[in-house]
Amino acid sequence: MKKSIVIIIGVIYIASIIFIGFFGMKMTAYNPTIYATKIECTNDEVKPKEDYKYILAYYDSSKPASENVYQILWKVYPEDCTNKKVVFVYDKDSEVASVDDFGRVWIKKSGIFYVTIQNEIKNTIQEKIMFYFKSV
Repeated sequence: MKKSIVIIIGVIYIASIIFIGFFGMKMTAYNPTIYATKIECTNDEVKPKEDYKYILAYYDSSKPASENVYQILWKVYPEDCTNKKVVFVYDKDSEVASVDDFGRVWIKKSGIFYVTIQNEIKNTIQEKIMFYFKSV
């Protein structure tokens, strides 16, 4: 081979390395799954206890059922996790209250009511809340 061909191949090789380095051919993961690590109840009335949080709310028997509702507010961490959907676990036979899929607690009478907010995928990620509904 002639000396000029070897030099041309070398120049093209070095130019391709510089070109790839300059335009940043980097590898990225396609659609990475980020799992939830924590769920937190963010209502202003939340008070911490040992292994759960509690909320004092009021029940007014003179009001219609549509007005005896308490909205649970929550946040799933990390903020960029793939699935932020939660489920509300509670005693379905409770005479005190019930919870819908949107976190609204429908109060039926005064008493104590427990709700656990769990991640839809990893149900070990959870926040336990005790409600104490006091009559007005």
